[in-house]
Amino acid sequence: MAERTGWRRIVVEAVVIVASILLAFGIDAAWDNRNERAEERILLEGLRDELSANRQLLNETLDTVRLAQQDLDTFAAMTPEEAASMPDSVRSRIGRRLFRTYVTELSYGFLTATVNSGKLALIRDPFLRASLTGLASLDEDATEPSQMISRVTEAASIIQARYTFGRSEAVRRTAMGAMRSDEELMGLLGHKVMAWTGYSVALGVLRDRIEDVIGRIDTQLN
Repeated sequence: MAERTGWRRIVVEAVVIVASILLAFGIDAAWDNRNERAEERILLEGLRDELSANRQLLNETLDTVRLAQQDLDTFAAMTPEEAASMPDSVRSRIGRRLFRTYVTELSYGFLTATVNSGKLALIRDPFLRASLTGLASLDEDATEPSQMISRVTEAASIIQARYTFGRSEAVRRTAMGAMRSDEELMGLLGHKVMAWTGYSVALGVLRDRIEDVIGRIDTQLN
């Protein structure tokens, strides 16, 4: 009888030890999971802030580029006489559009650090992880038309040297009329408008993707 009681005691003690070990593992796992979820939230909030700033910058750039396209289209539709006689405020605005480059450089510092550190794996949503890693390639798609815009702007600036923008209104009017008659310059501006169109499309796609990613992040945080 004493021998049977001893075995029971051994079994009970073994069960208690195993249960204690499993409980300890469970507590550790729960603690690790809690820490990972807290770190995931910090990552998501940082990514949302960075992408929200990029979205704002994209919206501002798209608005500016569309207005610039409208101004250059208006200038292209004018006769040299109309270009020379346009109001001074309109002439000044269009003059800035002719030789200006609107290129947006977005910030991906937080996203890059998250990917390089391997912490992107902490984000549980696989679609969100894939969307985040795909943003860089979309940003690169917008680089090609922006480079074309820069090249066209540089060429147009060389042509600008032919004209003198003095302080007198008569000189400015003469210059704008002459510029409208310059077929080489108008050809360059046509290429610039086309490049801006491609740039706007690329930025719009990128903006929409960022909107989608921000929406997924908000879903994870709520």
